Amino acid sequence: MPSGTLNIDGCSYTGRLLTNNSTNNCSGFVGWFNNTTVSITNSLYAPSGSIPSGWSAINHENTFVRGGSPTITNCYFTETLGNAQGAQAYTVLPDNEICKVLTFSSITVYLTPVCAVSGVEDSYFLSVNPSITPVVTFNENALNFGTDYTATLDGENVASFPVSPDEMGTYTLILTGAGDYAGAKTFEFMLLPAPNEDIIFTDANTYTLKTDVNVASATYTKSIGEERVDKHQAWFVPFDYTITEDDLEKFTFYKIDMIAHSPDPSQETSDDIWVFVKRMADGDVLHGNMPYVYKPKQAVDNYQFTTQNAVLKAKTDVARITMMTAEETYTLYGTYEPTTATAEDPFYYMNTSGSLSLGNNGTVSVGAFRWIMRVESKFGGNTTASYALRRAFIYDGDGDMTGVMGVSYESSDQDQANDDNYWYTLDGRRLSDVPSQPGVYIHKGIKWVIR
Repeated sequence: MPSGTLNIDGCSYTGRLLTNNSTNNCSGFVGWFNNTTVSITNSLYAPSGSIPSGWSAINHENTFVRGGSPTITNCYFTETLGNAQGAQAYTVLPDNEICKVLTFSSITVYLTPVCAVSGVEDSYFLSVNPSITPVVTFNENALNFGTDYTATLDGENVASFPVSPDEMGTYTLILTGAGDYAGAKTFEFMLLPAPNEDIIFTDANTYTLKTDVNVASATYTKSIGEERVDKHQAWFVPFDYTITEDDLEKFTFYKIDMIAHSPDPSQETSDDIWVFVKRMADGDVLHGNMPYVYKPKQAVDNYQFTTQNAVLKAKTDVARITMMTAEETYTLYGTYEPTTATAEDPFYYMNTSGSLSLGNNGTVSVGAFRWIMRVESKFGGNTTASYALRRAFIYDGDGDMTGVMGVSYESSDQDQANDDNYWYTLDGRRLSDVPSQPGVYIHKGIKWVIR
């Protein structure tokens, strides 16, 4: 080109420079400066299109201007043509980033550098009453909240900053670009108790900590009415607890040992599956994040299970117990928040009658600090049949009596059976007293084996 001055503003190049011989000296906008003063502003080099057989892309010189000392201002490229001039831009929005957006003709690009965010730490102590205000900048210029970006905290819209969550747990803060900015950046932070704090859990809590934390004490508070006495309950709390003599005056605790088809012919030939549990004693430890069974002997109000110098264990989504029969795998998971059984995610749970029930229609929600049991066929295919079989507990009871807790669907017939104080044989005959002969009997809707 002739000497002089050349100004280019607001242009985009979307073709591709090719060669089929040894020529490889060219640039995207100006092939050779020829002593011309070149100034390019607000422009984009975004080559596209396929490369025919026998041809190759020119990639030896500068991206915008070959030769000279051009002035390149607010110019961007999606790939270089040799040496970079201008700044990198993306045609696809980067993951977990907020970017400024520019449109050249019909081409939208996302500029670099990506927006920087500060002011959000990985964790805070509850005792300091944290106040969180993110600072979002592009090229060191602060963006305006509400105009350039919005925010949600645990799925709820943030009206203004700072935010000051005040409950122990893990929080998710999402900043989303608006106006001239696009994309979203996610931050996860935890509010942790201090080592000298006393933590109290109730069934109304949600537990979301993702790291182990030392605390002065951890307490699980439980109230049980008369209607739940002598009925099994599911235990699953995030800290170790040692059973005491006082506890055993009010509760019986069981550890879950195994699952199997019934080995005892006296329990009928059927498709029944039995979960075997073992009674626990004074001094035994209920380990954190592990499932157990317990049964109240009397009603209690705000009974406290307390561990001094406790370790709150991180929430886990991993199966805590895995048991197998010949064809199925049974996995027990803890619940740290209300968990709903659906057709897509059915599971067994401990119902209000103290029995195992199947939930599979979206109407059953199991609260925090309990466990659920999922079943999967080892052979794939339709696993619905795995949930059709009977499931029950068998455990060591008092003296020489063994109890089997059966599956209940919480119907009115089941409720009536649980209120019935009589003993029955398996063929339905009512007995006048507690049976004295070995065998299998029904009492309060529960199958019992007298040895």
